[in-house]
Amino acid sequence: MHRDNKKNWKTVLGTSFLISSMAIPFLTSVPSAFASTTAQASTEAMVVHAAYLKTSPHLGTYNEIKLLGKGTSLQVLSTTPYWLQVRLADGVVGYITANHYYVSLGAQTSTSSTSSAPTSHTIAPTSSTPNSQPSSQSNGGPAAGSVSTALPPGVTLAPNIQPLVPMTASYAAKLQAVEQIAKSKLGTPYIWGHNEDRGQYGFDCSNYVEYVFHEALGYNFSGSSKVQFDQVGWPVPISQISPGDELFFSNTTNPSGSAHVGIYIGHGEMIEEGGGLGKVGYLSITQGFWSHHLVAVHRLF
Repeated sequence: MHRDNKKNWKTVLGTSFLISSMAIPFLTSVPSAFASTTAQASTEAMVVHAAYLKTSPHLGTYNEIKLLGKGTSLQVLSTTPYWLQVRLADGVVGYITANHYYVSLGAQTSTSSTSSAPTSHTIAPTSSTPNSQPSSQSNGGPAAGSVSTALPPGVTLAPNIQPLVPMTASYAAKLQAVEQIAKSKLGTPYIWGHNEDRGQYGFDCSNYVEYVFHEALGYNFSGSSKVQFDQVGWPVPISQISPGDELFFSNTTNPSGSAHVGIYIGHGEMIEEGGGLGKVGYLSITQGFWSHHLVAVHRLF
């Protein structure tokens, strides 16, 4: 993040956003994420990789009901791009990720739609992908089992580090490694210009992203948000956003897209440093301040 943005940070975000964004993971009422849904009375689904059933459509461990194993049958009650509301065979109702890596949707025999005002930023996957990227599935994101050894633009391999996974790992394994490193720094404070790879304590937003990919995949690239925006990764349409992608945001003092960065983790949320929290944490990109300021997505594996 640029130093000249630091002075305007509190003015841009405001105290009210700080308070509301910190509360996002702890919402327990019926969420706005389901303001626009498709009720599906007879849609069946099956768990293909173990995933948690939750009391509400939010990330975290506080709302977990139980872990559903591979082969668990589900009746889908309603959907969003990120979550399914489902009923189990024993009648228990909850929410599960809509990511096709974890859940496979079956035939739909009847539907009825209800709608309300759309969220401020719509993420609807499409089918095309840019050239020279890893192989993809029909929604434009990388296929879970795909393997690519291509380095993204602006990236070299660090010679003196043992990353969590090698370049030959699958997309799913690389994503798991990125998430593991990213989450290991939850709560680490925002300090401009800092990167713990350099023996410092804390991070700013872009140095945090560099740290995560350095430790997880062995990548070397600039810790500058502007350089990352201009040179690092494969640009992809926002409509094709996938977990693991780097996100770029504007603000009133930096409209170009390098004002803030984060890592998309699915379900309309990113993990990032700062962003009004003052530390590493989760923020929504489909509601609130950042939903109005997402300007670019770059794929890094």
